[in-house]
Amino acid sequence: MTVAREHGRIRYQTWSDDDFRALRGDEQRVFMLALTQPGLSYCGVVPFTLKRWAGLAADSTVPKLRRAVGRLQDARYVVVDEDTEEMLIRSFLRHDGILDSPNIARATVKDFANVGSKLLKAVLVVEVYRLLNEEPRVGHEKTWEEVLAPWLAESMPRTFPEGFPQGFPAAFTRTLYQTSGEAFVLACARDAHIASRTAPGPSPAPKSFSPARAAAAVAHTCEIHRLPEPCRGCAADRKAST
Repeated sequence: MTVAREHGRIRYQTWSDDDFRALRGDEQRVFMLALTQPGLSYCGVVPFTLKRWAGLAADSTVPKLRRAVGRLQDARYVVVDEDTEEMLIRSFLRHDGILDSPNIARATVKDFANVGSKLLKAVLVVEVYRLLNEEPRVGHEKTWEEVLAPWLAESMPRTFPEGFPQGFPAAFTRTLYQTSGEAFVLACARDAHIASRTAPGPSPAPKSFSPARAAAAVAHTCEIHRLPEPCRGCAADRKAST
């Protein structure tokens, strides 16, 4: 069982971020509200309980909160699944220290299994995939090799059974439109794909470690999912076709 969180990480640099400062005050408040809820998981998923949130301020109402959440979705800060009543803070993993230690990464993986929304799970897989493709900072090798690379190798075939090719949008179109048709996530995928091709490369890690090496260390991975060895899910398909 995952130990409950006692705090959420809020960076001072948040108030220097031009995009965040471009949000309206009510949108910023809802974002901070979600970030400081006691039910926030290590994945950045929080129960979406607008009625309860409306009771946390004298002038707050459910319609006002819903409008603010809608604008946050348009700005790609959060993803909401109304059916499972869950909200994902999309950049949470990037800023909460998932790379800092294997223990934090393990807690994240455990909480991922408890996410009820297929939509949010797909977004989370993409966010970790993006981190894997951005060369990890030196000192995080153990987290990648022992926790995140094996988890990604298991999760990607389940989330994207038809493959996760170079063109992010194709994989998302097939998978996520079947789930919810959320255009927001397609845009996030497109941004991730563009960023992976156009963003300046980070400082190189030592030759002894790279994301590819971390992925290669996993026994069951797959070319279809952009990993070098066959994975369990695809192995089952090959066996059935022979």
